[in-house]
Amino acid sequence: MSVNLDPRPGDPFPLTTHLLQKITELEREVMEQARLNGMGSEREAGLLGKVGRLERENADLHKRLEILSKSNEKQTEEYICVDREYGLWKRAAIDAARKEAKP
Repeated sequence: MSVNLDPRPGDPFPLTTHLLQKITELEREVMEQARLNGMGSEREAGLLGKVGRLERENADLHKRLEILSKSNEKQTEEYICVDREYGLWKRAAIDAARKEAKP
């Protein structure tokens, strides 16, 4: 870094003036970085909230799926039972028709 220490007319402390300008520039940069960091923190907090909401929604959907799965298993067992009964009834009807058809 080169420092222009050529005194300006009427500036009795050129190095002091330069250092004050540099401090001002650095303060602006620090403030900008703090602003950007704050924006990132706000975004991160928002995303963490969204993750929490989605995790709760996912758990709720898993519970619903488990309930539906159990309900489906029960219905499947009921359908198998009905099908067996219908199949037995159908066979009984066929047997009865055959008996009636025999001379």
